[in-house]
Amino acid sequence: MRVLKTSVILVLLLALLLTFTACGGQPQPGDPGEIGEPQDGGGKSAGSFALADIAVVINGKTLTLDSPIEDFFEALGDDYDYLEGPSCAYEGLDKAYIYELTELSTVPPEGVETLAELYTADPAIKTPKGIGVDSSRDDVIAAYGDGYVEVGSVLHYYAGEKDSVKTPQLVFEFEGGEVSGFSMLSGKSAG
Repeated sequence: MRVLKTSVILVLLLALLLTFTACGGQPQPGDPGEIGEPQDGGGKSAGSFALADIAVVINGKTLTLDSPIEDFFEALGDDYDYLEGPSCAYEGLDKAYIYELTELSTVPPEGVETLAELYTADPAIKTPKGIGVDSSRDDVIAAYGDGYVEVGSVLHYYAGEKDSVKTPQLVFEFEGGEVSGFSMLSGKSAG
């Protein structure tokens, strides 16, 4: 378990390093990159998606993109590693708080630390619709509908303009047909 924790932290630190050095015209989350053009889920299904769906439930507490960052710390605890770097989009520092299976990234618009992204591979953290690590692809689509954009093995649900890094989104990564991790993105890190 210690090796897994160390590996996860190293991967997250590398991802964060790449994020802090990726200012300018670099690809952002939601960009198709080299894995092909995004595919729109299209069609109709029983599930639906709205901005209010971009939330997580941590230790019984529902947190949204607008929740104070302190609420995330209260729910997750204080056992995290901390990184910071100059913000590409705002004056001040972008910060990352790295837990064993969860990472919070913040940005400083208007001088207030604000959530930019939450990524988790923690099976204990779910969306309010009960979706989390180990949920099936069919479960995600049943809960949120088929209005997603698919890029490789990732489904992006946008709360507004699709394919815009400035649009809040809920993102599910899949491995073997099951969610291996998911993110909620505020779109604020794009400036």
